[in-house]
Amino acid sequence: MGCERSFVQPLPGITPRRHSTEGWREEMYRRHDDGICASRLASREHLGQATVSRIYAQFTERKAKERLSLDCPRILGLDEHTLHRGQRFLTTFCDLKNRRIFDISPGRSEPELAGYLAALRGREGVRMVCIDLSNAYRLLVRRWFPRARIVADRFHAIRVVCLHLMRVARQLCPELGWNRAWLGLLRRRAQRCQRTCVIDPVSDF
Repeated sequence: MGCERSFVQPLPGITPRRHSTEGWREEMYRRHDDGICASRLASREHLGQATVSRIYAQFTERKAKERLSLDCPRILGLDEHTLHRGQRFLTTFCDLKNRRIFDISPGRSEPELAGYLAALRGREGVRMVCIDLSNAYRLLVRRWFPRARIVADRFHAIRVVCLHLMRVARQLCPELGWNRAWLGLLRRRAQRCQRTCVIDPVSDF
């Protein structure tokens, strides 16, 4: 009699060629994504670090493919940053309505971001883009988000106003110069300045 080959029925939640459920694997991904290092997570779950890294890479790729099917937020924020000194710039795309990061793309200039923006779904539906005062971002928004209104980021707008006020203060009071103590007082509220400054009434006359 020939040996009959037996087939094992698939278990719910376990995909072919896997020895763990998708729910458990996603939990490992979320823990690692939340900041638990691979060595500590592997030690807690009695796994190898390579297994943790493999699970994280698989779910990262899956999340990236899911993001490709998402439409661009209607209220968008753009900002540039670097992860450490010497690294090239990255551009962060933020969903300002829901207060979360939508995506991150390498580069900050239009030639560097053109490929990403060309494949971005829902660009025509964007109604507002918040940027810093960079002229490069302003031109980029006008080309790739033609129906969006450009709004200056509050932080950068206030920073420009503060710099202008500092210049005026130096013109009115040349002695101010770059004295950090005095400049710090100009940035404080009047109530705090009254508590921290003691004026000698004799010296004022």
